Amino acid sequence: MAEAADKPAAVQLCVTLPEGVALFANKPAPYMRSIGNDVWMLDFDVSLNGHEAERLTKSGADCFRAWLPAEKLKRISLSFTRLPLNLIDAEQALDLQLKADLWSDAGKVSISRAPWSTFASPLPGQFVVERQGQPVSDWKQLPIGPYVIKYTAPPQPKATCPITLKVIGSGTVRDDHNGALYREMVEYYRVEMLPAVIAKNKLQCEPAEAAQVMVRLVDGVWRNPLDPEIERVRVLEREPKYQLLIDGKAQPFLSGFKLDVKAGQQLEVISADSPAVR
Repeated sequence: MAEAADKPAAVQLCVTLPEGVALFANKPAPYMRSIGNDVWMLDFDVSLNGHEAERLTKSGADCFRAWLPAEKLKRISLSFTRLPLNLIDAEQALDLQLKADLWSDAGKVSISRAPWSTFASPLPGQFVVERQGQPVSDWKQLPIGPYVIKYTAPPQPKATCPITLKVIGSGTVRDDHNGALYREMVEYYRVEMLPAVIAKNKLQCEPAEAAQVMVRLVDGVWRNPLDPEIERVRVLEREPKYQLLIDGKAQPFLSGFKLDVKAGQQLEVISADSPAVR
């Protein structure tokens, strides 16, 4: 008797799934996991009284048995979080005293599908919508879960760069010493030499870029005036700004935005200049 008492008990649950979703397969298939020889089961979590089932076995086309130590079973829970099928988690309240080496019937549970969410954008460029690290191709049927939305804008047309001139004076001619001469020489450089520097380096910038030209003035003598240090900088005020609309409610959007998508949400990324968010 002691040996029998050490054996696990089982509870059988039959599941009705939405059309097109199978509980079992006899070969590897998407969203299935192996539970035995030539038996694959839909990859969802089964917990009994809040604990994962020890093992699962097939007991019919639409039924499975979950094995656990013999105890009083109060609830059995099914979680479909990992699956991109929008299936709604379910829980069955029970009051079963399980017996070792025997199975008990937990009845049937019907699983429904939550409304799909959608994503769209009128913006040019490329979006990547990822769920749990995997790109999602069908943006009209987004399942619930954690997402990252990435955006790469198309290249912007370039034009002549806005230029910031920085003159570093040292020695006898500086802004704080012989200041009038220093300012006169700076203005001379800006008018007479800077255009040649711009032409030589073909300085072209995107709308959100600018160029900083830095040249050195030592004791009133220019050092390499036609070969100054040139640095491109991003001008935050000119960066394009975007909004993510979730069911029409706007929030700032940057590439790499993370969010948890709920059932039936409408997601859209638009320009912050759009009249829709003013």
